[in-house]
Amino acid sequence: MVWECACTPGKTTVVAPEVHDVRSDRKFNDSARFLAGLPGNDGSPYAGLERTEAWKEYAANFQKSFGSSDARLLKPVREFSAKEMPGAAKGGFVYYPFGGPDVLYVQAFYPDAKTYMLCGLEKPGSVWDVTHISVLSRACESPGCSSASISIGV
Repeated sequence: MVWECACTPGKTTVVAPEVHDVRSDRKFNDSARFLAGLPGNDGSPYAGLERTEAWKEYAANFQKSFGSSDARLLKPVREFSAKEMPGAAKGGFVYYPFGGPDVLYVQAFYPDAKTYMLCGLEKPGSVWDVTHISVLSRACESPGCSSASISIGV
């Protein structure tokens, strides 16, 4: 859903949401899964890279790091939400003015919302074309290398 809002001193006008036909492009999901260390869906252009030892090590390290951050940062938010705000925004709408690229906290606070509107100060940009990623597996096979090196060429 798209919400439009116009504000002037003393008056706010909200226009009812319109339903737009949004074209789905799996390349964004494929890219996000690859960068997050998650295995791709069938037909992912990263399947070959996901079979390399460097990417497997990267994925394991990323999952370990995310698990630690989740336990330390997001789990307390989910527990607070469940205790203090049970059912908040269930199936509804959440406006989150602190969003930017941070969808994790709004989903931790309002896990049952149907629609999220995130706003932030960051300007929208483009999604990296991660088909230009080169996995430096030879470097990681050298002695003393403890994690996968991934070079992102944009």
